[in-house]
Amino acid sequence: MGGRNFPTVWTMSNKRKAGRVTTVRVTYAVFDKAVDGSTFTKANLRRAGR
Repeated sequence: MGGRNFPTVWTMSNKRKAGRVTTVRVTYAVFDKAVDGSTFTKANLRRAGR
């Protein structure tokens, strides 16, 4: 993807509940895109964590 190497499938297992897994598949990625400077302010990061 985009000439970059990175994992496109992540599988995580639940240690507390046997047999439960979560799989994340990346099918599309954008690199080197401009990001507004206000995106990573402490206030915005706190708001995103809710």
